[in-house]
Amino acid sequence: MVIVVAFVSPPYIQEFTAKYKMNQYYHALIDQNYEKAQRNLYYFYSTDESWINEPNLMEKEKLAFFLEKTKYLEEKDYRVIDYQFKKLEWEDGAHFFLFVNVQVEVEQEVFTWKDVFFIKEGKLIVTSDDPYIYYRNSDIEE
Repeated sequence: MVIVVAFVSPPYIQEFTAKYKMNQYYHALIDQNYEKAQRNLYYFYSTDESWINEPNLMEKEKLAFFLEKTKYLEEKDYRVIDYQFKKLEWEDGAHFFLFVNVQVEVEQEVFTWKDVFFIKEGKLIVTSDDPYIYYRNSDIEE
């Protein structure tokens, strides 16, 4: 009997996790579940699941701020309709970028924007040419 053991290096674990969280983020946006979308960005490295049931005060404040931002999306009748993962680029063997086309409807007009994901300080960061990105990213600064 032959037993094959495969080891996955940490950068590839990050890549797999980022792709998974990215997919969860878009599915949450499509469902307009903004709390779930935020959690998929902000809790990228969390191994402690206790925040799901009992978030601490700082986490509650960050989530409340994010949810306040997303109200603007609802006012503009902003909806994520679909997304398509385009490619992954490694920068230096340890850092990567995920490129995604996201289809959005704003006030009954459909647009396709380009999102880029990367990891910074334990969070999955999303940037975009979408003029509404601030209202759906993990930026908690006013």
